[in-house]
Amino acid sequence: MTNSGKIGYTAAIPTSEVIRGIDAFARGVSEVNPEAKVYTKWVGDWYDPPEEQAATQSLIDCGCDVITHHSDSFAPVEVAEERGVLFIGFGSDSRKIAPNVTLTGALWNWAPVMIDIAEAVHDGTWDEHPSQDWWYGLKEGGVKLAPLSDQVSNEVKSLVEEKKAAIIEGEFEVFPGMRDEELREIDQFEPNVVVGELPV
Repeated sequence: MTNSGKIGYTAAIPTSEVIRGIDAFARGVSEVNPEAKVYTKWVGDWYDPPEEQAATQSLIDCGCDVITHHSDSFAPVEVAEERGVLFIGFGSDSRKIAPNVTLTGALWNWAPVMIDIAEAVHDGTWDEHPSQDWWYGLKEGGVKLAPLSDQVSNEVKSLVEEKKAAIIEGEFEVFPGMRDEELREIDQFEPNVVVGELPV
């Protein structure tokens, strides 16, 4: 979907969770467009709408023609809609805020994990889960993909569905060979990530 080869990523703070998200996204970018780069701008906090707005504006001003984020306000999607720049949402369906530019997005669905946690406590199996750490993805229904925009070609839609099915079936891993412990501590960026100035 990028014409410039520059994709912007408004990022909260450089924790392993955020870096893991950037790296997963960058691996997807690299697979379909090896020349494209993911440019990051750091907010320095989880929720700071003015800073998220400024970071997103800056990414667009430097030529990014697709934007995504890992932060907690709607400022990035609001900027994308105002500027007419394509957007991939994070955490919730941004079509209601930016119907003209939203391509898709990752949606969190807390119901499966909350039900399983409540049942584990009720059934007395809570201690069987190491560190009470629950990782729910596409297979478990903890993560969903927002509907793909009509702006996305049928070829790309087919590729997305193919990869989604492969992840659910365990035939494709975003980080092959990496254990959960390693993913929890990840602090390196993919080669196609242009790391902006890190917050102090």
